Amino acid sequence: MVDKVVYIASATCGLCKLIRPQVERISAENGVSVEVIDAGKVPQEYIEPIREAKIDVLPIILVFTGSGIKAFGRGDGSKLDLKAFEELIKNG
Repeated sequence: MVDKVVYIASATCGLCKLIRPQVERISAENGVSVEVIDAGKVPQEYIEPIREAKIDVLPIILVFTGSGIKAFGRGDGSKLDLKAFEELIKNG
């Protein structure tokens, strides 16, 4: 079960502005709240999951479940996988 989604972005990030409505729509359709955080104000407890996922480019999506935190984003040549995000939201 997904408890919440945290969307980390910057006001100057074009991709962040493009993807945010999709993240909010997918979450809302599945009854999950989205907390939006400015990239300059990320709480310390969110830093480790981001580092572990090797994400170094905005936007960053953190999905909180009963079993932990799953991070979605881009880094090390990877792409932001919205399909995998959607599957996790739908299936917990």
